Amino acid sequence: AMMKHRHIVRYFNSWVESGHLHIQNEFCEGGSLDQQIEECRARGDRFAEAELKKLLVQVGRGLQYLHSKRLVHLDIKPGNILITFGEEDKGLSPPPVSPDSGAASGDGASALAPPQHHATGDAVRYKIGDLGHVVQVQEVVVAAEEGDCRYMAPEFLNMDPVPGPQLLKADIFSTGLTVYEAARLVR
Repeated sequence: AMMKHRHIVRYFNSWVESGHLHIQNEFCEGGSLDQQIEECRARGDRFAEAELKKLLVQVGRGLQYLHSKRLVHLDIKPGNILITFGEEDKGLSPPPVSPDSGAASGDGASALAPPQHHATGDAVRYKIGDLGHVVQVQEVVVAAEEGDCRYMAPEFLNMDPVPGPQLLKADIFSTGLTVYEAARLVR
């Protein structure tokens, strides 16, 4: 609840009502990355390289903030990356295409490439959500409750406790799988 970062979904309040736990978080009108990936699959689109870079940088910034607080997420996956629209992050605009990049070579490759999913006219911001598996990093070996096994770092597969410093690497592994899934549109 104390965290406030532009790439982490804000928590505002929680309460129990009629035996159900309600959690009030920041509204992310763009849905989840998982939904965007499914839409791309259905349309036969692909994410543009610039959009994948933006995804990686923004999730990385959110993780950098969490890790600086000695916390690890342990459940990074497309369903936990939420999307908002608003002010663009500085320094993330795609670089101009240089004449020697091959993009303007006229070799016909671009005509054969599948259409690319580009962000809407609004600036897209990717945010890390669902902090239900967050654990504090300690120097001693800890038994962490891992997240979705499809995005789990190999260190968790043998179900042994993982040393605290290794937990940070587990978030990076899961981020890599998440970006790979967005790039390739395969689970």
